[in-house]
Amino acid sequence: MEIREYLKADREQLISLWETVFPGRAPHNEPSSVKDSKLLVDNLVFVADIGNKIIGACIAGYDGHRGWLYALCVDDKYRRNWFRIS
Repeated sequence: MEIREYLKADREQLISLWETVFPGRAPHNEPSSVKDSKLLVDNLVFVADIGNKIIGACIAGYDGHRGWLYALCVDDKYRRNWFRIS
């Protein structure tokens, strides 16, 4: 498994993952608009990738002093598994 920054090529897989993991979200939290809005501010969107398949993702934030993680998601099939991270 590789943890890396989001790439434009990840867009459709990431949106699909978020729609699966976060069903019934409010319209203002629609995955494509949230991701696009975040990327206007910074590039702190990360994905977990196994063989070109996005299995997890996280949006991070940093205000100059503190960092945080939010909107963390992992595909159900890959939860509670241990992977070697490259």
